[in-house]
Amino acid sequence: MKKRLLLLLLLVMVTAACGENTPPLSTTPSGRLIVDTAQNQIISLDVATQTQTVLFERPQLSWIYEIDASAAAGQIAIAYTQPPELNKAPKYDRSGIYLLALDGSQTEPQQLIGGDRENEWYVNPIWSADGETLFYVRQTIDMQADSSYETNVWLERITVATGETQLLAADAVWPRLSNDDKKLTWIIYDADLDQFGLSVANADGTNQKTLLDIGEMTSISTPMFSPDDKWIYFTAAAEQTSTTQVGTRLTVSLLNRLMGVRTAEAHAKHDVEGHWWRIPADGGTPQQITQTMHNIVYGDFSPVSTHLAYTTANGGLYLADQNGENEQILSETVIYRTFAWLP
Repeated sequence: MKKRLLLLLLLVMVTAACGENTPPLSTTPSGRLIVDTAQNQIISLDVATQTQTVLFERPQLSWIYEIDASAAAGQIAIAYTQPPELNKAPKYDRSGIYLLALDGSQTEPQQLIGGDRENEWYVNPIWSADGETLFYVRQTIDMQADSSYETNVWLERITVATGETQLLAADAVWPRLSNDDKKLTWIIYDADLDQFGLSVANADGTNQKTLLDIGEMTSISTPMFSPDDKWIYFTAAAEQTSTTQVGTRLTVSLLNRLMGVRTAEAHAKHDVEGHWWRIPADGGTPQQITQTMHNIVYGDFSPVSTHLAYTTANGGLYLADQNGENEQILSETVIYRTFAWLP
């Protein structure tokens, strides 16, 4: 009898301890995630039930770099390299922005822009809230006579209906729009130093303001606005170092970031572990909001609440409250990469 009571007491203590370590989220999350997985699929994942539906199977020798989805447009934007023609080599030296029906009715993405020129990549697609405009990054690499190369990066946008494009900024990657479509944030890239900063501007690229100078923080990435647009969230390395070390020890190359190598290889290389941070959208002091270190790949906020979701290179899909508390793992059976959270 004493043994049974002792066992029961231990069970209660363990259960209570687990509950303390993983407190519930402030509210129940809902909606669906449109996710690019390392299993060569784009899926729709129900957040509440964790049931999933396959929307697209990536053909062999093609590649998906990032995605974004728009309920207003009814489409998924894909940074994508098409499969080669029969008996031809893969075309990983280029990518374009392609569109895919959100309902899974298309078997082949339709080309919107890019994808035809060698050493030119269109990546980081981001929809406007009305589904009429796509923001993206265009990168070219020019080989020099001495076998070095010159990297050029531009942030642009395209009106989907007309195909009209507009240059917004140079040396800019990972763009994200505010929820009211009025502001745009991005990572500033210094190609010579392979270091990064953080900027915010109007959605047309005007009135640019630097929030974090080049090299001010180590390995910053994945910026996004908070649900009320008052904060810009971003990831940064857990170990902040002097700027002389940023380009050589902790920051993966821009090309690797944009091409998805950070996602695909980071688990094996133990690339950069870090935290979520945030900074006032009009400028101020950055604040660390998460305590557990992860190799964070991408993040997004719920469209109907303040839940934060993010993917990690080791296969985890995590949820947390907006303040970084109550972190929970939603799934760890699949390696998820970029995604969009829809109602």
